[in-house]
Amino acid sequence: IHDGKNRKIKISSSYDVVYFSSIQIDLYRQTQQLESQCYDTIPKDLLCPITQSIMIDPVITCNGETYEKYAIQKWFRKNNCKKDPLTNKRLKNKKLLPNFVLSRLIRSYVENYNTTKK
Repeated sequence: IHDGKNRKIKISSSYDVVYFSSIQIDLYRQTQQLESQCYDTIPKDLLCPITQSIMIDPVITCNGETYEKYAIQKWFRKNNCKKDPLTNKRLKNKKLLPNFVLSRLIRSYVENYNTTKK
């Protein structure tokens, strides 16, 4: 479904509908294909600790950990708390900052995979 700039996509039955840009949806589809073909070779730093999937919209919490945006937001809502899912330590706040460097690395990794597979 298209609503101007963003389209929504159902990630999985365990997550709500997520709004991604067209570029993010394309990246999501490519990462799904990559994960199905060679999951074990994907660098673990590209995977969200919550979803165990390649991140599309990585964000950094106030303690420096990186998660998929929709996954950490759901974690905060579901657990009604401000605890880090990896360390279980209390977070000072729920502010999330985009991890632009990791986003570029992920796009580059996926593009390189698609190029070498041809």
